[in-house]
Amino acid sequence: MKKYLLSSLFIFLIAAISASSPLVDMRVGDFGCITRVVFEFNQKVDYQVKESDNKLSISLSSNDATKIKATKFKSTNIRKLDVTETATATNILFELAYPVKVTDYNYKERDKQYIIMFDIYDKQYLTDKDKGLTALLFKGQKFPIAKISTEIATFLQKYPNDDKVNFYLGMMYGYRKDKVKATNLLTKIPKSSDYYTSAQESLTAFSNNNFPQTEVKPNYWEIERAALLSELASAPNAKPASVQTNEAEPEKVINSTTQTDMKKPNEATRVIPTSEPQTTTQNLNIFQQYWFFFIVLIILCILIIIIQQFMVYKAKLHFKEAKLKLDSVMIEKNIVEHKLKQGIIESSKTQDKIIIKLFNNGWSAEDIASELNASLEAVEATIKREGRL
Repeated sequence: MKKYLLSSLFIFLIAAISASSPLVDMRVGDFGCITRVVFEFNQKVDYQVKESDNKLSISLSSNDATKIKATKFKSTNIRKLDVTETATATNILFELAYPVKVTDYNYKERDKQYIIMFDIYDKQYLTDKDKGLTALLFKGQKFPIAKISTEIATFLQKYPNDDKVNFYLGMMYGYRKDKVKATNLLTKIPKSSDYYTSAQESLTAFSNNNFPQTEVKPNYWEIERAALLSELASAPNAKPASVQTNEAEPEKVINSTTQTDMKKPNEATRVIPTSEPQTTTQNLNIFQQYWFFFIVLIILCILIIIIQQFMVYKAKLHFKEAKLKLDSVMIEKNIVEHKLKQGIIESSKTQDKIIIKLFNNGWSAEDIASELNASLEAVEATIKREGRL
């Protein structure tokens, strides 16, 4: 029983460590109506975040601002970036094309590098179907999908027969190599749907364990953007701020070219040292980032194995001791029976002694009666007479 308890404890510890680890995808940029910005520091810092309408404000003390290594983003959703400095603080202001809801994460990466990551959602994802679907695709592919299982179930209850929802969530589960859930969603798409052909092709691929190797993108945002640009072509000088950024521009970093038109009196734009712009995506090395948890896990495994082996050894030792006692009693019994046959000792008194001897060594009355071919009543009477019951 203790062995099973230790195994259960081992499984629980693995689950606890996994749940406590962020294990996030650190790629930056736009994901439909969601934008990810990543700050890198050479030391741990304190920061404050404020969100207001379509603005995200990040405040650092002047000392902490000098620890920034780079700030990475690649976005058409960000309309404006402004960095200002006072005597005590540095403020970084992002202005986006939509009302924002921000989630931030901070943790230590490899090589003593500290990360602060901001996921900036279009706040309307709470009520808008397409934006809500985009949020689920983003969370389901950037984080462990188990964290949003309830959120997915609620969304599917709200849109139970929506072909777009079933297709994209089905593809997301395919990306996660969950064949059962992916199949359940994709098979709901009827032949009359525009998604039917793609769904059937995906079902065939999944049945052969061919799953998507790249993220499932919310392509419906590209369609909407193309339609918007088409409309703008017939309306000169009407291009909105949300599409004014240079889409061909590589991943950006904060530098001296930030906006200065919002500077307050006695404030100046701060030039923040940065690394070179990156055009490739990044993923965290999980082992390097969480080496401490892996070491603890290995130590726990070794301790559990040692404890289990000790318990097995102890059980074997106890079994040997019990067997030796039993062999000793049986030898005595055989000697007495031999003497009985030779008429050396009185039968009834000897049988009483055998019964008491066996009872003291842990035998039950039923087992003694069976072994000596005696009645249970006679055995119990002998034990009671000797004051053992």
